[in-house]
Amino acid sequence: MRRDFLIGAILFLICVAVFSPVYQADFVHWDDDLNITGNPHIQKLNGENLRWMFTDFSFMRRYVPMSWLTWGLTCHFFGLNPRAFHLEGLLLHAINAVLLFFLLKKLLSYSRKEESADQSTLAAALGAFLWAIHPLRVEVVAWANCQMYAQSLLFVLLATFVYLRATSAPSANKNRLILLSAFLFLLSLLTYPTAIAFVVVLLVMDVFLLGRLPMDPRRWLAKDSRSVLLEKIPFVVATLAVAGVTLWARAHMTDFWKVADRIDGFSWPSRIAQAFYIWAYYVWKPWVSFEWSPVYTQLVSFGVTDWPFIVSSLAVIGITIWLVAKRARWPWALALWICHLALLVPMLGLTEHPHYPNDRYNYLAAIIGSLLVALFVRMLPANRRTKVIAAFLVFGTMLAAFSFQQTKIWRNSNVLFSTVIQKLGNDPYRADIYWRLGKTFAAENDFARAIPNYQKSLELFPSSAPVHILLAEALFARNQTNDAIAEYELAVKSDPRNGLAHYNLGILFERQDKPSEAIPHFRSASEADTNHIDAYNGLSRSLAKSGQIEQAMVVLQQTLRIDPANAIANFNLGNACMQQNKIPEALAHFAQAVKTKPDFADAHYQLGSCLAMTGRIAEALPHFVESTRLKPTFAPGFLALGMASSQTRQFASAINAYNKALQINPDFMQALINLGWILASHNDANLRNGPEALRLAQHAVELSHEGDPDSLDLLAAAYAECKKFPEAATTVSKAISVANAKGESSRATQLEARLELYRSGQPLRQ
Repeated sequence: MRRDFLIGAILFLICVAVFSPVYQADFVHWDDDLNITGNPHIQKLNGENLRWMFTDFSFMRRYVPMSWLTWGLTCHFFGLNPRAFHLEGLLLHAINAVLLFFLLKKLLSYSRKEESADQSTLAAALGAFLWAIHPLRVEVVAWANCQMYAQSLLFVLLATFVYLRATSAPSANKNRLILLSAFLFLLSLLTYPTAIAFVVVLLVMDVFLLGRLPMDPRRWLAKDSRSVLLEKIPFVVATLAVAGVTLWARAHMTDFWKVADRIDGFSWPSRIAQAFYIWAYYVWKPWVSFEWSPVYTQLVSFGVTDWPFIVSSLAVIGITIWLVAKRARWPWALALWICHLALLVPMLGLTEHPHYPNDRYNYLAAIIGSLLVALFVRMLPANRRTKVIAAFLVFGTMLAAFSFQQTKIWRNSNVLFSTVIQKLGNDPYRADIYWRLGKTFAAENDFARAIPNYQKSLELFPSSAPVHILLAEALFARNQTNDAIAEYELAVKSDPRNGLAHYNLGILFERQDKPSEAIPHFRSASEADTNHIDAYNGLSRSLAKSGQIEQAMVVLQQTLRIDPANAIANFNLGNACMQQNKIPEALAHFAQAVKTKPDFADAHYQLGSCLAMTGRIAEALPHFVESTRLKPTFAPGFLALGMASSQTRQFASAINAYNKALQINPDFMQALINLGWILASHNDANLRNGPEALRLAQHAVELSHEGDPDSLDLLAAAYAECKKFPEAATTVSKAISVANAKGESSRATQLEARLELYRSGQPLRQ
């Protein structure tokens, strides 16, 4: 036993060494960004997220709550640290290799008991070694998103051990062990349903290995066999439950996956031909192929009568017939073949198209090959065994070197996608990889390298609306707005109901102050998704800007029926009400916007403005304060704060607010005049500052080209404060002339009173 544990430890360390490049691996933009880094539900463990883990079908096309839970626990303890996820996957695989060694030895012990334990141990170790280090394992170990395959197999192996223990246990313990095995099997299915055909494996073991069932299925209902079948009920229930939920989920998948659209044209003859190809493919692939890739495209487009599919079908059917005929002589061979066929059923791609014969799909079924190797080595005569084992070790060492290099491909998205493009050659599928590589560069804000990759993808598939959108986003990020609009328009042309393209087009036209061009796109976006609140808000803004206030209000009211507390909709509706001078209604909507979104600076500003318009200056003041705190570069906010402060006789605060407005915009006319009047004419000498008032007034007059009586009036008051009464009189005379020229007779009369004051040598006080 000590030797067995030593072999297990060596296997563990070999796995750790062979796949060690994963220590430096990052997450990749190939489902990792969807299921892990982009999945907020695993990044914090709480009741809501736990409920999501056991009820969601939108992130994955299968029901995988145990995978979500495992990733959630990893995030809880280590955060989104890629090393933690990759180390977890590596450790799971290494543990599986050790468990497989013990399982193979256990299975070998059921036959040819005259053989020595050393022979079985060596054969089991070799079988587990070849399985563990094969390059077909790289995808599961090196890709964080594939960790679920390793975790699922871990539970299957444990379930198998417990089941074998149950078959030899006393009756009192047997049922408990069977239930425990079924529970472990259920955990495997809830991690990822790769072992959906596990019940078939149990029946095969009962027939060919344990002798608990006769080889003729017609005799299974006999009294002495019935109890063995009844043991399978928990396994069958678990299988049907998870399979049913999974099939339901795939039939009711979100638009993101669009599974139904992908299989409409996939005929049953094509599915059957694909199934035979997969069964044959994973027989020869591990032994004669030395070209491994993260993606294979031979099943993207094929004909039922193509020679690989004819040969595969004939081979599978021929092998099956031959092994059935030879079952008396080689029962173990038929048993292994049945298990191979059964375990690959979930990987046949019968419910999706196109299908890809990925390396990870052989993770569980490859155990059959490892058992075959162990049986072969165990049955060899002693004089040949050493040479064969040496050959296998050389072969395994070569495979380990390949695996070490293959693991490096998964270091990051850039390396992964660049490698895949190289391996694909001229295959059109590289269009899919080009946009993924572009998206990788875009995530790093390297849009200069993202754009060419998007363009290469579109050269191969010009009608891909999602890639046009990605290219548009990259172009906009580089301030190439017109080019971005052109790409969005191509996206809309390819997919007229693409809500995202329409919405983004609306936003760009809105930013270009082209509301009439934005309106149809916002409208199309809202029609594509009737709950698209942002599209409704954009439509309402554009309608309002184009003068269609009533239509804008109708859209906003529709938005608020969907989401009554929506801050943006309430804000926009408040603005529309203000344009119609419906101040009480506007005030109510701005108040709701602030309540829903307390950090909404513009809503605070508008709410303060409404309150000020109704004479509630004291109530308006804190909203102006909050507006300027949240949006410290918004000059009108500081102007409003200064005016409210002045009206509440907080003149020091008003001066400070006006100064901040002018720091943001030195040419802000109203702030120049309001501040200038306090500095030039306030009754409190501590607040007055003649020279500064003069500077502000001169700048205001310069901006108005001496065509504004208010700025000239201020300049005159500033001259008077500086004891320059002749200049003050001359300036106010100009102001009177300008006012008369504009037909402002009452203003001219007011200015004439100022003229008399300055002629008498008195400054203005207010």
